[in-house]
Amino acid sequence: MRHYKINTPYGAWYRVNQKGEVLEASNGLKKGEHNAATWRIIGGTSTHPFAGLRLLPLLELAGMSSKELLYKNGSPRYTCVDIDHGTTRVHGNSKYHGIKSIDHIIC
Repeated sequence: MRHYKINTPYGAWYRVNQKGEVLEASNGLKKGEHNAATWRIIGGTSTHPFAGLRLLPLLELAGMSSKELLYKNGSPRYTCVDIDHGTTRVHGNSKYHGIKSIDHIIC
């Protein structure tokens, strides 16, 4: 099964499965596959202030290179959109929660 490690500019990371279910995070969170469905990263949205809210699915983001995920100045182009216990959220403060890179992990 393929997993992804979503990295942020400040060193935080999330390890998710192909469904986007968060299995592990840099804050110490560790979940098994059986109880991971309560928190899912469903994709990302642009950090540009005039871009509007357009969801790019996780698999589409995972197909982008690190260069495509960042602006020329190194700031993230996208920030995470997740569902946590039924509530859809867009992560604010893209300097911290933005998507710097996505590593592919084969388990």
